[in-house]
Amino acid sequence: GGNPVCYDAANDGTCDDFTHLMIQGTNLRWGRMVLENAFGSELLAIEVPISVEYFGTDDFEINTDDTCTTYDSADMSFSNADPVGILGNLTLTGSGTMISGQDDPANSVLATSTANEVGSADVTIDLIAQDWLQYDWDNDTNHDNDPTSRITWGVFSGPDEFIYIREPW
Repeated sequence: GGNPVCYDAANDGTCDDFTHLMIQGTNLRWGRMVLENAFGSELLAIEVPISVEYFGTDDFEINTDDTCTTYDSADMSFSNADPVGILGNLTLTGSGTMISGQDDPANSVLATSTANEVGSADVTIDLIAQDWLQYDWDNDTNHDNDPTSRITWGVFSGPDEFIYIREPW
């Protein structure tokens, strides 16, 4: 029962059945893209963890049904570097498509300190082409913010003598 949503797809004055023609059988979820903070050795590239979440029953959760959202380091940039001088020595590479709501491990975005410098910088992905994945990160009630994370080089956990371990065989 009930009337379908009226949508004039051809702009010809005819009411098209939007509910049935456009979205029938499609699960629409309110979601966001998330970039996680990451850290590691200044001698190695650091993976920028990316995921897509939707609001579930009580909180945001990974959208394991997402296998089509794309990400590209060409849409990403650094800012707020500390120390400021490292900004010119930072690069981002990689692109891919989400696998079960998370970036593809074989096609990760990697952040590199090309001069092997210790420091940190924020990474932001420009979602202008996927603005439905923006979120209200600044809490101003507008869902118009791109996700940002902090990448830190030269930070590690554990004893000093274990900065980087590689088995000899």
